Amino acid sequence: MKAGKLVPDELISNMMIHRLSQPDCVERGWILDGFPRNREQAETLDKAGVVPDVLLLLEVPDEVLFERVTGRRTDPVTGNIYHLTFNPPPADDAELLARLEQRADDTPDVLKPRLETYHSCVAGISDFYSAITERVNSNQSSDVVGQDVAAVLSKYRIR
Repeated sequence: MKAGKLVPDELISNMMIHRLSQPDCVERGWILDGFPRNREQAETLDKAGVVPDVLLLLEVPDEVLFERVTGRRTDPVTGNIYHLTFNPPPADDAELLARLEQRADDTPDVLKPRLETYHSCVAGISDFYSAITERVNSNQSSDVVGQDVAAVLSKYRIR
């Protein structure tokens, strides 16, 4: 996983089906992020009777994702997360600046193949779930994205 590789389909699908079949998920519902990743996983869920109400795709141009991910830095002492452009650390705190770390998977070399994999798989998922696929432009402020997501959930009567 550190190299950006994905967990094998059979393993992750079985784990997800087991978890989503638990009483709390059946009664209260669930939200998944990053699963299913491909059509085969979606079909496996469907065959097990685990069907989402909506597939929400948060869409952002690749170049924006690269900027967002590669600028992220973490303070290992406090756990605070900064972004060199969007949420920069205090410029006058030399000690903090010196200890900031970039996650090993927040580099272009890791991100590029992950995005290629994502793009090659998402078409199959959105096609499989075409009747319930909703796309949200996420290249806007988090407040606007939140409002757009809330509108989609409201459309499906999800609270």
